[in-house]
Amino acid sequence: VGKECADIQNRVHGYLPLVQIRESQIDKTNRMASTIRHNRARGKHQVEAMSDIVVELKRRNWTDEKISKNLWRFHAKHPDRPHNRIYDKMHMAGVKLSQQRLCQPFGDDQRRGLWLYHILEPQTWFKLIARVNGANSGALYIEERGNINGYNKISKPAHHSWQSFCNLLLQTMPKKTRDHYIIRFKKFIYGWHQRGYPQIPEEAPPELEAKCWAPSWRRMCKVLLRNDYWCKGLGQAQPKSEAYAKYKQMKKDGRLPA
Repeated sequence: VGKECADIQNRVHGYLPLVQIRESQIDKTNRMASTIRHNRARGKHQVEAMSDIVVELKRRNWTDEKISKNLWRFHAKHPDRPHNRIYDKMHMAGVKLSQQRLCQPFGDDQRRGLWLYHILEPQTWFKLIARVNGANSGALYIEERGNINGYNKISKPAHHSWQSFCNLLLQTMPKKTRDHYIIRFKKFIYGWHQRGYPQIPEEAPPELEAKCWAPSWRRMCKVLLRNDYWCKGLGQAQPKSEAYAKYKQMKKDGRLPA
């Protein structure tokens, strides 16, 4: 290219530019992190390709903290390079590097960051609470534990078993929502029947429940209190949408634009 392109030949004065990698950073993991830093600096990074590299770094036992620090170290040395300034506000709000991410706020895990919205983008937060029922209450109570949001230890009324409490919670829900949970719970119960549990116990050791290694009616109550619509706390997953399936097929067939 340096010989055939006049612009590049003039720029490099006939020489071939080379980059020498430090001996301490010649392994593939460090080179992958360097690729991300340079692509971000040039504004040429692609989300899917960048995600693949981050996944590979995780596979190589890099922690979230190490990945974040490695990527942001470049921006600290080159503050003139463009980056999303919302991350600066997250840093000032005390959010760890490994927890700084941008996404919609209403997922089972993402909603834990609702409290940040009124700090980072107060004008957007004003519009959000005017449009979304429960957003302000969620921000106020998301850091709480117990029955108020289903995190950590929960309790039941003294005169109820966990099974009867689960049925009580279901009865308080709209029919469509109640039917959705009943279908999910039936799958959960049937799956554990197949694994040798003819009866679902009231509760199991908390450490086993947390790892989804044992069934219990308490786990089902926790799902309802947490508003875990897709029952991820029971080891279930959100089904892929029909649109996503079509996208994957188009990508496989090479019908997506480059």
